[in-house]
Amino acid sequence: MDFEAAYIVDSVGEMPTTFKSAMESSDSGKWKKACDSEFDSLQRNDT
Repeated sequence: MDFEAAYIVDSVGEMPTTFKSAMESSDSGKWKKACDSEFDSLQRNDT
């Protein structure tokens, strides 16, 4: 888990268990940003 995702988990207090629940949460913008960051990292590392 990268720093941004860890920060979001800490600030939210409870981590959603599905993508759908993350996108439906009040912090969906933060979760979307964290998902995009993780996806970009995967692409940069060819994984």
